[in-house]
Amino acid sequence: MSGHDERRRLPRRRTRLSAAVVSGDEVVACTVRDKSHTGARLLIETGKSVPDGFHLLELTTGDLHRAQVIWRDAAFVGVTLQDRRSLDQPRAEDQPFVEIRERLTARR
Repeated sequence: MSGHDERRRLPRRRTRLSAAVVSGDEVVACTVRDKSHTGARLLIETGKSVPDGFHLLELTTGDLHRAQVIWRDAAFVGVTLQDRRSLDQPRAEDQPFVEIRERLTARR
């Protein structure tokens, strides 16, 4: 068990969700490798970095979270997740995220 696992409050379940890190105009592809209600471990696109705070957009589910980096280890980052909301019923301020989701899911 890694040190990250020992500090976790809630157990995470393994996933392979396609997602995007969104910070301002920057969008970085990632995969959510495991997740709980309060955090996740992300595999970041090769050669990319992410800021300490960003929005995490889950492409399949349409869930949007505010995320804060807690740890970094090579291509992986551990984040806390806050303020989850669904883009299936977007607010006016969610429109940029809806457009990003549509653009990225059309590529698959």
